[in-house]
Parts: sequence; C-alpha cells; structure tokens
Amino acid sequence: MNIIDKRKSLEPCTESGWDAADLLLEAGLTEEDILSISRIGGSFLFLKNLKKPFFKVESHDYVIKGVLGDPFFRAAAYSGKMEELLRLLSSLSSEIPAHKDPGVRLFKKPQTIIIEGKECEDEEKSHG
Repeated sequence: MNIIDKRKSLEPCTESGWDAADLLLEAGLTEEDILSISRIGGSFLFLKNLKKPFFKVESHDYVIKGVLGDPFFRAAAYSGKMEELLRLLSSLSSEIPAHKDPGVRLFKKPQTIIIEGKECEDEEKSHG
C-alpha cells in the first residue's frame, strides 16, 4: 500500500473538532492492505461478503474506512491526532505482510471483530 496524496475530505465531519482526509493510493486497496490497516488498533469491521466489501477501523480518536479495490480510503481523527494517524498509515507497507489473524493488533486489543458475518467480543473468542 503506497499513499501518494492526501486530500481534505469532500464529506465534512459532523462532529466538531474532527479532521478528515481522503488518502489516495497508487493502486486499489487489497485484502492484505485492509488487514494491515486493522493492525493500528481499535475495533475492526470487514464485511467481505458484500458486493463492494467494506471495512472500518474505529477508536476513540480516529475512524478509518474504505472499500476493497478502491484507490483511496478515508481517515478521520480527533483534533490534533490526524498527523499521528497519517504517520502510522504511511508506515504501513504491503512489503510487510499483515498477520492473517485480524485479532492481532499493533497497539490496542480490539473491542469487537466482525468478519464474514461472525462477531467476537474479545481476542480469545476470535481464535476459537
């Protein structure tokens, strides 16, 4: 995943104090890219069975969402957190494979994981 440009989101954030940007990619989002993004932490939702598979990663300070295959995704962060989030996202690379288990996170334990219609409340249940 190679982020080539950042553009202020055309869709304004409804909550005051949040910044949003569309992050443009060199190529369309792959499943590996999405799993890599999920490792940042927070709750992770990936609806793979939809006609246009959708993902969302959410925490107290940020939301990242997008569609498999699209050449961009959206990132929103609470005031003052956007640059930190952009640094984390820019450090991700498809050359470093994402762990195939989306329960593995770089920072925080997930709150809820929903993949292919299955929901797990914590990491231990997601492995069983």
